[in-house]
Amino acid sequence: MTILKNIRKATEADIAFIKELETRPANRFVYTSEADEHQANMANRNFLYLIGEDTAGNRLAYAMLLYATATDGNPTVEWRRIITNKPGGGTGRLFMKMVLQHLTEAGRAKRVWLDVFEGNEGAIRLYKTFGFRETGRSTAETALADKASGTLIILEHSLL
Repeated sequence: MTILKNIRKATEADIAFIKELETRPANRFVYTSEADEHQANMANRNFLYLIGEDTAGNRLAYAMLLYATATDGNPTVEWRRIITNKPGGGTGRLFMKMVLQHLTEAGRAKRVWLDVFEGNEGAIRLYKTFGFRETGRSTAETALADKASGTLIILEHSLL
C-alpha cells in the first residue's frame, strides 16, 4: 500500500498528471481545465496547486485552491479541486488533512470554502468529518457535460 507522506507546490511538470486525474471516468463530479489554463493559474499568485506524494516521490493527489477576498472583506480560500489517483484508499482523507494544515499554517486566509454536487455523497461525508458545514446551496452554472449537473452544496471551514 502506498502512503501519502508530503505535499509540495505543483509545477508545470505536474500538469499532465493533473489532466490525467481530471479526465478519469471515476471523477465525474470534477470540472476539468485545459493544460494552458492550469499553466496560467500556476503563474498567478492567487492560485495554489498542491501535489501529494509518497516517500519515493510518486504523485498520489492534487488540489487546486484560489485565494480571494470574501464579500465580508475577509481573506478566504476557494477549494476548487481535490483528486486522488486511487479513491477510497484513505489518500484523499490524509491529503485533505495535510492541505488544511498547510492553509492554517500559511495564515493567508480565515476560512476555506468549496462547493460539491448534491449527489456526491462520499465527498460530502468526507468534508463534514473535517468540520466543513453547509452554508448554502446554488444551481450549477455549468453542467459537467453528461457527468453531473444540478444543485451545488456550499460548505465552509474555519482556518482559525
